[in-house]
Amino acid sequence: MTCPTCGAPTRDGAKFCSSCGSPLPQESAPEDVQETVVAEQVTETVQEPAPERPCAPDAPTAPSPEPPQPQFRPQPPVQPAREGVLGAAWRDITSSPGWVGRTALLALMGVFPVVGFYVNGYLLRWSAELVNGARTALPKGVFDRKAFLTGFLYWVVTFLCGLAASVLVVLNVIPVFGAILAWLGFLCVNCYAAVAGIRMALSGRFGAAFDLSQIVEVLKRNPGSAFVAVFVPSLVTGLVGVLVSLMVVAVFGAASCSALAKSVGYASYGYGYGLSSGIDGALGALGVIFGILGPLVGIVVVVLMFCSVFGTIWSLRAFGHFVAENAPEWAVDADAADSAEKAW
Repeated sequence: MTCPTCGAPTRDGAKFCSSCGSPLPQESAPEDVQETVVAEQVTETVQEPAPERPCAPDAPTAPSPEPPQPQFRPQPPVQPAREGVLGAAWRDITSSPGWVGRTALLALMGVFPVVGFYVNGYLLRWSAELVNGARTALPKGVFDRKAFLTGFLYWVVTFLCGLAASVLVVLNVIPVFGAILAWLGFLCVNCYAAVAGIRMALSGRFGAAFDLSQIVEVLKRNPGSAFVAVFVPSLVTGLVGVLVSLMVVAVFGAASCSALAKSVGYASYGYGYGLSSGIDGALGALGVIFGILGPLVGIVVVVLMFCSVFGTIWSLRAFGHFVAENAPEWAVDADAADSAEKAW
């Protein structure tokens, strides 16, 4: 290569002439090629894919927790409320066909002392059937010898219990609390007599009514239910009897006063009839009064007797349920029942 200014030969790659010092033209092609090569190398270096790294084996992925599902737990069946002894006895009585007429018949029989033994025997046998698993309506036509003997012996038991309870009267000397203790004592004695009567009717033995330890053990199992069975029926029926009697007395009393006033008024005005003065007038007034009070007294007695007998039926039937729940071991089998029947 020569210098374009002086024509002197120059060295390859020199930027100035060694003779005249003029700048020499530079060859751009090789530089472009070099730059292109360098750029391509850089590009290749940049675009060269990174060596693949060995992948670690995939770890087992834990399943995503599922939301807890509500678990179905079977609920125990709802037990129906247990029927009390009073409710069960009430349903037994009122569901019996013709129970009003049979109660009235028992009330009429109870008026006579000897015939009244049949009533208690009849009711004890009907109540004792519950211990053996039977539950029938009020029966009819069972006033037999066994019913009479059961009722008579039950009267003996209640009489002896009454004598024992009479000792509790001395507790009345204690103010307030003495009367309460005496009342509780009478309730206990009546509870004992009712349970003893049912035990006697079950076994067919008079001595069974005096199995003191067994009867007291049964009463201790549920004394509250026994108190309810002996107290509530007499209280309710007594209140009903008194209220009905007062209503009857009020109606008949008003009617008698009205009739008496009219008779006196007619006589005073001289209508020719009614009550006269003097002894005849007094006798006439008494006749009017007794003519009205006679039916009044009869109705009141019938109402009170009906309520009293119904209370007895209710109470003894409730004690039948009480003994069936608290003394199932008193149930007699067929052989024992046959033996008891023969003993009677």
